[in-house]
Amino acid sequence: MANQFMATILLPTEKTEEFMSLIPQQRGAVIRLVQRNTILYYSLSADRTKLWICFNATDEDHVRRIISRFPMFKFMKVKIDELMFTESKTMLFPELVLN
Repeated sequence: MANQFMATILLPTEKTEEFMSLIPQQRGAVIRLVQRNTILYYSLSADRTKLWICFNATDEDHVRRIISRFPMFKFMKVKIDELMFTESKTMLFPELVLN
């Protein structure tokens, strides 16, 4: 059974050329995990120094293994918390498609 976890990730304030070159790979990895319903939310702060990612995972170690495969992992400082629940408009009231 999957539980929900929130990862708070600190990113470097100074972005190196190497860091910037990894953005497309990072986005691709995130998109694949969203499509698999492993990532529910992926949010970046306006100053681009913090990420919040909500995961469906079996346990905290599972989340750590996922994050450790991110292309930008070596630039990340990670804190993970298990969530009791997550509510949002889209989770409570899915958008209707009239096709």
